[in-house]
Amino acid sequence: PSVHLVQRRFQLKHPIFRLLTINAFKYIIDRAYLFKLTPGQSAYRQGLRAMKNVYFVLYGDFDYRFEGSSFGERCGLGWTIGEEILYIEGAFKRLETVVAQGHACLLQLKVQDLENMIAQDIKLGGGATLKNDYEVIISFLGSNYDTKTVWRKDVGIIPKSPKVTQSKFGTFQSTGGIKLTDAMRASFKHPNASST
Repeated sequence: PSVHLVQRRFQLKHPIFRLLTINAFKYIIDRAYLFKLTPGQSAYRQGLRAMKNVYFVLYGDFDYRFEGSSFGERCGLGWTIGEEILYIEGAFKRLETVVAQGHACLLQLKVQDLENMIAQDIKLGGGATLKNDYEVIISFLGSNYDTKTVWRKDVGIIPKSPKVTQSKFGTFQSTGGIKLTDAMRASFKHPNASST
């Protein structure tokens, strides 16, 4: 099959990307990098400087670890990793280590490319801009950030006192965004799975 057909099949099977227009998906794919990991490999490590990237899980599962112990849920298809870079102002070090539990793949997108998505004045295909697609992505990123903020509070990484996070990407406080249930996540197939 052609590259475009493979990309389209992949888009339709991914819980975030299937909600985007084809133009938005192409915008992301043209700017993103695949980041393949082997079992036990870290996507990033606690205490290291955070790079200005967000990661979309394409396949595989990831555990969050703080001081050697896992916390929160295992994150797989439909989750993002590193989205806190959007909501914590200034340079910071990673709060935890994120480890692949098996073979896994992330799609790495620079924050600047995400920002430029909304800033485009050019209209694509049928006169639509990428604004609605950008809002869908930010909703997922914000929801995942909110969920992980609760996890971080539960293990004492960050204080439990209520704090509203404000950034150019939105205002968040343990609610907001699209909430994905386990059943919704389970309904999505691995991008390489054969269709029935």
